[in-house]
Amino acid sequence: AGTPLTQDAHIPDIHVEIPESVQHKYRECLEGEHLGGHGEHPSAGAGSEYVIDGKIVTQVTDTDVDNARKLFKMIPKVVRVRFTENGEKEKDCEVEMQNLIHGYTMPCVLDIKMGTRLWGDEAKPDKIEKMEKKTIGTTTASHGLRITAMRAPTPSGVVAVTTRQQGPYLGSDENIARELRKFVDPLGGGTYMSVCLARAFCKRVEEIKEWFEGQTLCNFYGSSLLFVYDANPAPGPNGVPRKPIDTAEVRIIDFAHVTRHAGRHDDRYIFGLNNLVKLWNLAIQQMDTH
Repeated sequence: AGTPLTQDAHIPDIHVEIPESVQHKYRECLEGEHLGGHGEHPSAGAGSEYVIDGKIVTQVTDTDVDNARKLFKMIPKVVRVRFTENGEKEKDCEVEMQNLIHGYTMPCVLDIKMGTRLWGDEAKPDKIEKMEKKTIGTTTASHGLRITAMRAPTPSGVVAVTTRQQGPYLGSDENIARELRKFVDPLGGGTYMSVCLARAFCKRVEEIKEWFEGQTLCNFYGSSLLFVYDANPAPGPNGVPRKPIDTAEVRIIDFAHVTRHAGRHDDRYIFGLNNLVKLWNLAIQQMDTH
């Protein structure tokens, strides 16, 4: 049966499904008392802990709690967490998240892998060596980011695309900025709406960067930023017309290798965010000159 994970007003209810055979592993952290003050004991706050199998797995401070609230606004809505019995699957936890482009009539999507490190702490030496070699000569090493994929259709039928093979090897600032511009301006006209979209995305990246600079809760390895908007949005409630910028969203995605590193800033991710802000501003400049 679904179990509410938290009752905090700022963090949405998440339903958790736990088979009886593994319930003992998670019961204490779901009872509320050990959720950093977000359950039956909201005053727990600073220094709270939760326990799995009798071991303390994390401590949270009031700052951590505040950062967690902010993080929930920067990721897709978590719909369900499902714990499975250990069997053939490597993992016993699955997270179901919101589909950000649900209801879009002409979705435009840009996936940017962030940071200079793509592997988690659990990676074995041969995996680390493989991933390190994979980043050599790519924008992951030079800029702390890589365009994994981009697709931006238009009502006119023109579709701007950046493939997985192209994205890592764009090289220069100008080349990466050109691909960002293609995402918001696939027809190349440098329209007012395209510039507004780019500015909105840049502002959102700056907000995410501010969050990363203020948190030392975890490091996000192999995570991405997902940029989306609807190029031809349907009218809103009561038939009110909407513009593409009304549908623009940026969310942090891909959490398989997020690692708890208390007291340590995620400098590899912040490096990429600093560059991404610079690149969005360069893309805006390119459009302003046309």
